[in-house]
Amino acid sequence: MTFEVSVLDWFAKLWEIEKDQYWGYVTTGGTEGNLHAILVAREQFPDGILYTSQDSHYSIFKIARMYRMQCVKVGSLLSGEIDCVELEASLLSHKDKPAIINLNIGTTLKGGIDDLDLVIQTLDKCGFTRDQFYIHCDGALFGIMLPFIQQVQRIIYVKRIMYLRGLCTREDDVP
Repeated sequence: MTFEVSVLDWFAKLWEIEKDQYWGYVTTGGTEGNLHAILVAREQFPDGILYTSQDSHYSIFKIARMYRMQCVKVGSLLSGEIDCVELEASLLSHKDKPAIINLNIGTTLKGGIDDLDLVIQTLDKCGFTRDQFYIHCDGALFGIMLPFIQQVQRIIYVKRIMYLRGLCTREDDVP
């Protein structure tokens, strides 16, 4: 338990998250991290709709089937980043249900990094208030690398993201 807490503390410090603003556990791999994140979201919003880009890790789609959740596959830009114009249209057509958003900090094939600020602006534009959405950031690919790249805009995880999966899950994830 002490080791696990120290790992969480290390990552929280890396991502500049205040001591009382995070929780979690160390998983056995990426899929388990996604399983837990989506489960927490579904528990919070049992009738929520899962939105994820077509370039998200296959485990997200598998998890949606396992949990019997409605899943909206949103198109991606050439970079692999979620298409927020398409996301907006999808959100507006399901405005009566909470939104569970899966974002990527590095898609599996293209390395696409979803624009968190733009997604939050899109949710705001569609009229979703803080109590109507849950954001999970899958950081298995670049979650550990981005804090070391000075050109990358700092991501403020604590504000409106409920769950971040960013621990290394395989040896080849380490820079």
